[in-house]
Amino acid sequence: MKRWGIQTRMNLLAVGPATVMAGLLLTYFIVGPMEDASPRLTPTGTATAQQFATAAEYGVVTDNYPLLQQLVEGLVTERHAQYALVIDGRMRHLAQAGMTPISWDKSLRTVSQEVGQQEDIYVLPIQSSVATPLAFQTVSNDVTQFDNSKPNLGWAIIAMPRTSFAESKKQILLTAMSMVLSVLAIALLLGVRLGRGVCQPIRKLSQVIDNLAQGNLAARVAQNSGGELLLLQQGLNGMARAFQARQNELEQRILATTRDLQAKHETLEQSKRIESDFIASVSHDLRQPMHAIGIFADTLRHRVNTHAQRELVQRIEDSVTTLQSMFDGLVNLFRMDAGLLEPNTEACDLSSILKRIGQEFQPMAEQKGLNLRIHVCPEAWVKSDSVLLGHLFQNIVVNALRYTEHGGVLLACHRRQAHWVVQIWDTGIGIAEEHQTKIFDAYYQVENAERNSAQGVGLGLAIAAGIARLLKCKLEVYSRLGRGSVFNIILPISETSEINHDSNIQQSLGQFNAERVLVIEDDQAARESLQGLLSSWGLSVLSVADYDQASQCVAQNPGKLALIISDYRLPQKNGVDSVATLRARLGADVQAILMCGDTTPESMAAMQASGLPVLYKPVRPAKLRALVTSLLTRGNGAAQ
Repeated sequence: MKRWGIQTRMNLLAVGPATVMAGLLLTYFIVGPMEDASPRLTPTGTATAQQFATAAEYGVVTDNYPLLQQLVEGLVTERHAQYALVIDGRMRHLAQAGMTPISWDKSLRTVSQEVGQQEDIYVLPIQSSVATPLAFQTVSNDVTQFDNSKPNLGWAIIAMPRTSFAESKKQILLTAMSMVLSVLAIALLLGVRLGRGVCQPIRKLSQVIDNLAQGNLAARVAQNSGGELLLLQQGLNGMARAFQARQNELEQRILATTRDLQAKHETLEQSKRIESDFIASVSHDLRQPMHAIGIFADTLRHRVNTHAQRELVQRIEDSVTTLQSMFDGLVNLFRMDAGLLEPNTEACDLSSILKRIGQEFQPMAEQKGLNLRIHVCPEAWVKSDSVLLGHLFQNIVVNALRYTEHGGVLLACHRRQAHWVVQIWDTGIGIAEEHQTKIFDAYYQVENAERNSAQGVGLGLAIAAGIARLLKCKLEVYSRLGRGSVFNIILPISETSEINHDSNIQQSLGQFNAERVLVIEDDQAARESLQGLLSSWGLSVLSVADYDQASQCVAQNPGKLALIISDYRLPQKNGVDSVATLRARLGADVQAILMCGDTTPESMAAMQASGLPVLYKPVRPAKLRALVTSLLTRGNGAAQ
């Protein structure tokens, strides 16, 4: 019953009470009239019998048998008697009509067993006018009992059929059934009409609700009902209008917010472009003199004799190194942000990388009075980019040495299942818990509110985190304030079959054999310093300011050219195009190096696409020498 619909329930509500009322009416109109029908038949039969006995008196007295015969035939014909019979006092049948299957005895007190069950028999004495008949009564299916103590002329017998009673019952039943069926039909019709009148508006309401749920807030229901249904329809339409108005308002807000965000995004992008162009321009303009200073300082080191002079040169080189580290950090950030820094994954000897880091930073540790220790595992090979991995370790070690005043720094590695874990411990100031999630953000420094340049600019750990993401290795930090910190770098172990034992063999940095090198550099100080440095290594240097001069120089100095070192930003034709044109003229076997102080994404992308090794200014002389040695002795195009 719980699953019945409104239509079914309305039908039951209409038909149920109607059925009960029809049953009561049926009982009333059938049982009562049928009970009254049988008593009404008895007086009718008695009256007919009395009239028959009175009418037969004259015929019996006068022996007028035709009159008696006419009388009994009239009863059968007109009164529909089953049969009529006149008997005289001597039990002779004076007249009869109809079927008379019964035989009477002299006492007239009994009836044979053939008396019918479908009629009532009335027997009255035929007496003279002066005689008064005694009382009598009629019993269904039996002979009337009467008092015959006085002489009489005879008897009048009549049998009235019960067919009229059966027809009355049938008529009563048909009438009652017709009334009941009519009531039920009317009730069912009313139930169906009422159910439809309720169900159809509710179905339309349900359809509108479904449309609203599917996002069609313009759906409405026709307000054509009355009463509570009309209130429900009005309420639903009002709710739909409110939803639609709210949606329109939200769409307008979203549209306005989107336009605002687009405007802000465009402003931000423009600001970033301006900032990038400004930084690139300033970087290029500053790199040139800094690059020249570094090269001049390295050249000067080999020309001084006194200790004071060498100490002065060392201070110059230290200052240049600090500036170079800052610019290298900026360049690496720009390259990672531009998506131009792609790792060269190969099997790397982790032990040799850590040993090299230790040797590189041992002087810095000794200068601060710190103990820098290296604990490595033999045959510790990982699958990564050795150059980027070295930068990752360098940035963390520099940060550890910078913020450690007492104790020391430890570089160690150990195996953990299928990974090598490199740990860099320090006994520095430590990092508070609330700062540990922020130290990898660019320019964020915990204990350098005064922006002391000796403590860097806050790029080291940001670059380390960027390289870790690029190499897909995990970088963790654990620290206690005032006790020190430990950084974990988790790297995948390289399979033995992947190890190339020659991949990390350092190049020999011996003297060159006067190989001819063409330098293309538009900045005079940078060009002169680079020419002097290369010459001091034993190379034969030709230096020019642009592509046109390079083309004339090559034409005026025939002979084999071993290497081209070109700046990227040149007045007429950039370094990539200049090198490509000269190599097409001289031969593709001529090695080439690009130098650049431009950090714009476009320039970096162009240099990356050229496939040439790139050195970003200011260039460290040792790094330049290692690359030149690699290109001239092995002839490969190793990129930095």
